[in-house]
Amino acid sequence: MRKLWPLALLLAACGAQDVGAGLDPLRLTATSLPPAYLGEPYSASLAAEGGVRPYSFTLDGKLPEGLSFQGGRLFGVPKEKGSFPLLLTVEDAAKNSRAQRLTLTVSDPPPPRLALVLPPAQVEGPFLLLAYRSTPRRRHGPSAPRPVCRRLAAMP
Repeated sequence: MRKLWPLALLLAACGAQDVGAGLDPLRLTATSLPPAYLGEPYSASLAAEGGVRPYSFTLDGKLPEGLSFQGGRLFGVPKEKGSFPLLLTVEDAAKNSRAQRLTLTVSDPPPPRLALVLPPAQVEGPFLLLAYRSTPRRRHGPSAPRPVCRRLAAMP
């Protein structure tokens, strides 16, 4: 019995420690996905909170052609329109899991919003009236969009 008391003490100490005590329960923070646009770069990060890190994400369902899922990140350039029902599951290191149903909608890109840029002062001769895209079309892509300039009219 004398030789077993260190083992008994070790087992008692391990059993007394609750790995999940004091931790917030595991939960997914994603309740919806941002819309995707046909032919436009798309990126969405899906995250979890609580539980025991690290997390492992899985996504069940058919993704549109051109999109991929890896490590909690949905990315790519969608090549087909439609509504895609998905099931996102996260599992933590303690083998707790949570699932959330999400729907990814891929549609045609919206038309750009244009803002007119008028000369700051009165102009005596002809000038070009320019329009710039006031809001970027690519809201979810990895690179920032550049403003688009179009020649609308030559004013006399």
